[in-house]
Amino acid sequence: MSGSRFAVPMALLLVAGAAQAGMQEDDQAGPMFKQLDADGNGRITQNEAKANPALARHFDQFDANGDGVLTREEIRKHGQTDSSS
Repeated sequence: MSGSRFAVPMALLLVAGAAQAGMQEDDQAGPMFKQLDADGNGRITQNEAKANPALARHFDQFDANGDGVLTREEIRKHGQTDSSS
């Protein structure tokens, strides 16, 4: 169980850190976010998230508004919440 407890923060660190690195320019995502965003629309779908198994498993936790896609903002906010707990 403790392994899955750390999977979420690790997935977040990889994706959120990459997304934050690219936030200085709105059209430039971090490398990991950009890689997962296969169609380049600035959102990660559940299907795109499958490329990162930890992210895919916890997709619904990241999807704050329940619209079925993850934005840089949702990932960044979730990462801040996890790192402060």
